[in-house]
Amino acid sequence: MHKTLYTLLIFLGAMLVNTSCSSDDDDDLWVWDFYPITLNVEVVDESGNNLLDPANPANILSLPITLTHDGETTPIEMYEQKEATPNSRAYLARWYGAYIIGAPYISDGRYRIFIGEWDAFAKDDSVKLNIDGKEYELSFTNSYKAQKHGAYDFNRKYYIDGQANEYGNYKIVLNLQH
Repeated sequence: MHKTLYTLLIFLGAMLVNTSCSSDDDDDLWVWDFYPITLNVEVVDESGNNLLDPANPANILSLPITLTHDGETTPIEMYEQKEATPNSRAYLARWYGAYIIGAPYISDGRYRIFIGEWDAFAKDDSVKLNIDGKEYELSFTNSYKAQKHGAYDFNRKYYIDGQANEYGNYKIVLNLQH
C-alpha cells in the first residue's frame, strides 16, 4: 500500500515538473483593468482656501450639501471608512454616491467631494451638486473604441453647467459674501 502511494506521488510530481507553458501560447490573450469613472470637486473661496477642510475656520461643512442622481437626493457627509477596500485583480465599479474626503485618504491632503463610481463603459450621465441652495450640474460623456489585444481607446469629456471641464476634476469657487 505504501509503495503504491509512494509511486503515485512520484508520478504526480513528475507530471507537475514536466508541465510548462507552450511556446505557441495565444498572444492575443490579454487581461485589462479599466478604471471606473469618478468625479472630484474641490470647493474653494476666491483666495483659494479649501472650504471643505474642517481645519479651515471658514469651512462650509455646516451648510447643506446634497447630491441628486437618478432622481434621488442625498446629503453629502464626511467620509468614514466602514469596510475594507476590496483587494482584487478584477475591480468592479461600485456606486458610492458622494462624500467629502481628504487626509489621510487623499495623497495631497486637500479635501474634496468624491462622486462615483461609474463603470468604465458607462454612457453619458450627470449629477446635480447643491451647495447651500446653489446648484451645479456635473456631467460626462463617454465613448470608446476597441483596439487590438482587447484594449480600448476611451474618449471622455467632462462638463460643469454645460461648460467643458478638464478631466473629472472640478473646482468650484464660492463667494462667501452673501
